[in-house]
Amino acid sequence: MANMTVLIVSQEIDPTADEVVLALAERNVSVFRIDRAWFPQRLTLKARLRYGRWTGSLQTAERRVELDDIRSVWHRWRSSFVLSPQLTPQDRRHAEREARTGFDGVVCSLAARHVNHPHHVAALSKPVELVLAAQCGLDVPETVISNSSDQVRAFADGPHGVVRKLFSCHVVDDTGCSMIGHTRLVTDDDLAELDQVELTAHQVQYYVDKLMDVRVVVVGDQIFPVAIHPLSDVARIDFRADYRALRREVIELPAAVMQGIRRFMAESGLLMASMDFSVGRDGRYYFLESNPAGSQYGWLEAKTGVCITDAVADLLAEDWSGSS
Repeated sequence: MANMTVLIVSQEIDPTADEVVLALAERNVSVFRIDRAWFPQRLTLKARLRYGRWTGSLQTAERRVELDDIRSVWHRWRSSFVLSPQLTPQDRRHAEREARTGFDGVVCSLAARHVNHPHHVAALSKPVELVLAAQCGLDVPETVISNSSDQVRAFADGPHGVVRKLFSCHVVDDTGCSMIGHTRLVTDDDLAELDQVELTAHQVQYYVDKLMDVRVVVVGDQIFPVAIHPLSDVARIDFRADYRALRREVIELPAAVMQGIRRFMAESGLLMASMDFSVGRDGRYYFLESNPAGSQYGWLEAKTGVCITDAVADLLAEDWSGSS
């Protein structure tokens, strides 16, 4: 398919996307990479609806791609639009809404394979995916989502330890900086001070006394399971809190877990995801969460040699027909 292009929407600095661009180049596939933050000041959209599809172009100061030539779209990372500083706060809010509706609407309705389509990602919130995982036959730790301090206290007052898990991956500190919101054990001191629970929704979950974590990266029909063995107490609670205290190895998944993962992907409409499990001392695989195509997997490739980058490039480059 000559003159066909893969559109990658990511941050301007993204080593994971860099590797996929190189892999696509090895396959002689053209790539047009943009950062959503470039629109509208550094990226021009020209779209015209003809015969039920968008024609026109996306153009930067250096490059241009015809919308008709876009074979697939990797929605890797959706940065915020950067608007003109001359806008008033009211005009800025209006311009942001218009950009989101117009720019995102055109990109999301292109006749291309979308990995993953933002509509599928938006529909799969953390509460929704826990229910879906259970419906697909995967084990899910008992979970409470509430703004009631009484319910949180009663849930924690049992034989199981409980952890607090944020719905978002990042939180903003007092200086305005973004940082990872780690999972942490709920302590007696926490339970004694639950005044702020009523201010918003909180998620608490039974803690899995685990042997190891497992990150499962799914790319199309391919499944890459990697065991993550915690070597410190901090990593045992949340391996993201101590990457230096981890041992990684490629493993095989039980057949029932494989079947549940495939059902989850089919039901969710995702073509790519990173799924986290904790393996309890009872040997059961407990589903924790899934992350769409924006997740990081390079740190798994570097230590284990799993060929996730090649799988992503193949998925984006292959010919297909129909909608994804």
